[in-house]
Amino acid sequence: MKLRLIVFLTASTAATMLVQAQTPTAPPQTQAKALPQARAKRLAALKGKVAKALGLSPAQRQQDKTIREQAKLTIKPVREQLQQNRQALAAAVKTGDAKQIQTLSQTRGQLMGQALAIRSQAQAQVYAGLTNDQRTKLDAIQTRVQAKLAERRAARSLVN
Repeated sequence: MKLRLIVFLTASTAATMLVQAQTPTAPPQTQAKALPQARAKRLAALKGKVAKALGLSPAQRQQDKTIREQAKLTIKPVREQLQQNRQALAAAVKTGDAKQIQTLSQTRGQLMGQALAIRSQAQAQVYAGLTNDQRTKLDAIQTRVQAKLAERRAARSLVN
């Protein structure tokens, strides 16, 4: 009786391991696509919380949306150039072309600067549309966020 029980448990354990081993996982591309979607979802939720905390009017919300959509359209070609640059840089690294690596790295820095300028100009337009009270609240929120980020960085540096 004990032998049958041991054989049964061994067989069922082996069967369970086989089933688990055959369970398909999401391919890396699907996982990679899920990360930006999850990030976008978190950012949308955060924007909603900030808008609620600031007490934005419907007109201000619409203005914010319009400004951000325009910035997104403006930055799209820059993002495409960054993607092409990233691919070219990866190819240059594989071939060991030091001159091409230097050139592409400088170009990447310029493109990143352009993207930063576009985002910063959009933020300035949104900030200009806020009342003084809303600006004060936003400044306080940004200060708290920066403090939390600094704490996380400090904690990470202790771990590493």
